[in-house]
Amino acid sequence: MLPVLGGRVFDLRSLARFVAVGVSNTLINLAVFSLAMRALPHRPWSYAVAQLASYTPGVAWSYFWNRRWSFESTEGHRKLLWRFVASQVLFALFSGVCIQQLVVHSGLSTTVCWLIVSAVMTVLNYLVMRHVIFPRSDEAARGSLRPAA
Repeated sequence: MLPVLGGRVFDLRSLARFVAVGVSNTLINLAVFSLAMRALPHRPWSYAVAQLASYTPGVAWSYFWNRRWSFESTEGHRKLLWRFVASQVLFALFSGVCIQQLVVHSGLSTTVCWLIVSAVMTVLNYLVMRHVIFPRSDEAARGSLRPAA
């Protein structure tokens, strides 16, 4: 375990598994994003639409593997699924806007912008999944957003 953020800990095992799921998820997302960008007309809104389209298969893949393997959650499926989907919808919307803004204002390629935004979203996503969506039972009992004593 690594202490981070004022007494909180990252479980290296769950982090390593999350990264493994994330790598496979990234490959799926990038493939769908690339196909969508080829199919869509070249307009400023195309980046956000392609990002949203790439999120759909990624969300299903990520939920299944992160719930069962990365975080080994035993909490009720319905409760977790709704929290997970809500967080992923927010991440999808936010990342789509970020990609669009980065492409328009940076002059970088679409793929480079996608990779930059995806890297930042990965860190944020892990923190949300680890402490909010799939908290350990001891964290859930004391409140996952409060610092450890």
